[in-house]
Amino acid sequence: MTPRQFQNKREGFQNRIQYETELVWETTRWQAAVNIAPHTKKRLGPKDLVVFPWDGKKRVHKAATYEEVQEAIKKVFGK
Repeated sequence: MTPRQFQNKREGFQNRIQYETELVWETTRWQAAVNIAPHTKKRLGPKDLVVFPWDGKKRVHKAATYEEVQEAIKKVFGK
């Protein structure tokens, strides 16, 4: 395995662990909100109970346009 391959593998593994951790905490937050809901007069959402550091991050992926793809191909392969 080359150093680059190892780095990619390590980053992918860390991203997966981060995703799974966030998923568990999100599930716990939803469960807490559902369990508290019958006992409160106020309507509380999950984010009203706990705000996580990753809540502010946007996870929107923008699709590349045809021109952007063509430019990227030219950068890699030339004309």
